[in-house]
Amino acid sequence: MPNALSKHYKTLHDAIGIIEEQERNELLAKENIEAFYITVSDLEEFSKTKEGYCKLVADIQHRFGIDMKRCMQVIGSSAAFSNGEAAYNLLLNYVKNKSIGFIFYGVTHDGGANKLVEDLLKDTQLHDKPIVIGNLVEESFSVIEQYGCEASEETNHFIVLHNNYQEPLVHFGSDIKLSDCCRILCCIEGGIQSLAQCINTLRSVNWVFGDYPEIILICNANPIDDSLFSAARFLRDLKYEIEQKGKSFTELLGNRDSDARPIDTPFMEQYLKDHRLLRDDKNDKNKEVLANKCLALNDTLISLRSLENPEKSLRECFTVCSLPENKQLDLEASQSADEMDTNCPIPVLLKSPVKKSPLNKNSDLFFQTKAKEILSEAMDTMNYPPGSTI
Repeated sequence: MPNALSKHYKTLHDAIGIIEEQERNELLAKENIEAFYITVSDLEEFSKTKEGYCKLVADIQHRFGIDMKRCMQVIGSSAAFSNGEAAYNLLLNYVKNKSIGFIFYGVTHDGGANKLVEDLLKDTQLHDKPIVIGNLVEESFSVIEQYGCEASEETNHFIVLHNNYQEPLVHFGSDIKLSDCCRILCCIEGGIQSLAQCINTLRSVNWVFGDYPEIILICNANPIDDSLFSAARFLRDLKYEIEQKGKSFTELLGNRDSDARPIDTPFMEQYLKDHRLLRDDKNDKNKEVLANKCLALNDTLISLRSLENPEKSLRECFTVCSLPENKQLDLEASQSADEMDTNCPIPVLLKSPVKKSPLNKNSDLFFQTKAKEILSEAMDTMNYPPGSTI
């Protein structure tokens, strides 16, 4: 049944129609809200050049008084795959240990990654809580109102992408360029959009800071359905093929100058046989949706392939964290978690109770971490019932 927007979100919704920035800010201030509003056309214009995009990021930083180098973005969804409590503990420890000041996230949710960020606001363990900045598009208000989708009333900072409610309305995913410049990105499973955001972050952070981002891929060791495509698992598997099997990026996804589609390489053909892009991909009614997802994935892989050095990015920018079924982790490495150099990535073998790899069902999973305090403290705090999910 349709639900009325709360006063919080109705104020954000109504402010879209106000052109004068001072008048809009006065309206928002009555609800203790700070927001950065931008139209789709302006976003497209800013994103055309490196200079324009850097100007946009500077405007966002100025509006909220933040430093993107201290910002983390959380994306993906743990609902279909991960143990929510384990993912939350890992996220909580990362925020505490890295002194994260600001977190960008998608406000609306029915569980999953966005819910985990919302829970951080209520956690009494976190004394210095980061400021969370919620991303909203016009479709966000529709799903809250029409479908009763949850949205935090405790979030007071927002970025709102809109089209002045002219057709077409702004849909989910249109706003990813607005927060993909965060220095740290946490991807919890996720789909094709999350994969696009990981790749976009590699380019955006390099544009803005002349640096590389730190991207944390959170995967569950024993997902509910490991035959579904997951952004975090896919990037993990690319790393595995390159680092452990010695394959080249070109061998996996083709040459950056080639006109051939990356989804047609032997690696991708086999991968998409083993990992469905749709839960119900055999239904004839979903043929068009599946075709569109394939095209979206192909475009995303072209973007990855076009990076200056995608193989180096996969090796150095991505940290893979496995969420085990229970608290006991068997670390087999040349160094213990306490001895690991946090500035130098070291391959670590994490053994879970279920030792299955999406690429080789009989092989162990190899993972990499470079934050000893995160791994060791997370192991101490994962007090959740085995097999519980959200």
